[in-house]
Amino acid sequence: GSMQQVVAPGFERLARAFVENFTQRDEIGASLCVYVRGQCVVDLWGGTSNKPTAQPWTPDTLANVYSASKGVANITILLCAQRGLIKYSDRVSTYWPEFAASGKQDITIAELLSHQAGLACFDEQLELETVRTAQQSRSSQIKFSNWLAESRPQWEMGPNRCGYHAQTIGLFVAELLRRVDPKGRSVREFFREEIGPESRFGADFHFSARPELEPRISRLYTVEAPHTAATKAASAKFAAVRGEPTSLTFRAFTAIHGFTPWKARNIEISSMVGLGSGRSLAQLYAAVAGSPPVAASPFLPAAAITGEWAQALS
Repeated sequence: GSMQQVVAPGFERLARAFVENFTQRDEIGASLCVYVRGQCVVDLWGGTSNKPTAQPWTPDTLANVYSASKGVANITILLCAQRGLIKYSDRVSTYWPEFAASGKQDITIAELLSHQAGLACFDEQLELETVRTAQQSRSSQIKFSNWLAESRPQWEMGPNRCGYHAQTIGLFVAELLRRVDPKGRSVREFFREEIGPESRFGADFHFSARPELEPRISRLYTVEAPHTAATKAASAKFAAVRGEPTSLTFRAFTAIHGFTPWKARNIEISSMVGLGSGRSLAQLYAAVAGSPPVAASPFLPAAAITGEWAQALS
C-alpha cells in the first residue's frame, strides 16, 4: 500500500526507520504517531490491514495493541483517582472486601496496578469461554468476581518482588473499577463514556469490538523478527523460561487458555484486547501527560497525581 506521512523537522530518521520496517523487515501494515508537548510531530501509516483483500492501512485502521491496552485500562483508575474516588495507597479490599481472601487483605491499589500482587496466574488455567460467559449476565459476573477474589498469590510480596501479570491484570482492574465507579461500569463502558467515542474527548480506542468496528480491524500476521546478537541471546533465554510449563513465566503467559486476539475481540480483557491506532494512542497519552492541556481532555495535569502514586509505592 502507499505510505502517508506527517513528519516535523528533526524526526526524519524516525520516518526512515518506519519505512525500513516495510522495505527491510517484512512489515505488512502499521501506523505510528508521536506527540511532543501536545503537538503532533509524527503521523505515519502505510501498507495493508488485510493481506487477502489488500485493504489499505488508513489512519482509522484499528489494531489489537496487546499489552499497550494495560496502560489505557489503568487510565480509567487514574481518572477515578483524579476525581477523589480512591487513593493509590488504599487497600484493594477497602472497595472489594472479598479480595481480602487468601491473605490479600493488605494489597494496595498501587501494588496491584504495578504487578506486585502475585496474581500473574492462577492455580489452574482460566478458560477464555469462562471469561466470555461471565460478561453475559449479572449472576455470572458475580460468580466470576468471587472466583477472582479467592485467587491465591503465587509469590510472597516484598520489596521489588514484581512479576508481569501478562494476561490477568485486566480482570482485576475491571473488578476494582466496577466497585469504585459510582455507576458500577466495566472498563469497556467507563472508557467509552468518559474517555472514548461517547465522551467529549472522543478517543478512538475500544475494549472489545462492536459489529460496526469489524471492517476497521486489521488482521495480525506472524513474521520472523530480525535479531542482533544481544536480542537473539535475550530472546533465547526468554523462550527457554517461557517454554517450561512449571515456570511462573509460562503460567503467566498462558493464564487464560484458548486466547487469541481474534477469538477474544468481543470480550473485555483489558490487559491484552484493546483496539486502537497509532494516532489514538498518541492523542490519549498526550492528554494524560497534560502539558500543555489537550482540548476536551478529561484529565488533570499529570503532576496532580504523580506525587501520590510515588508516595503509594514508597
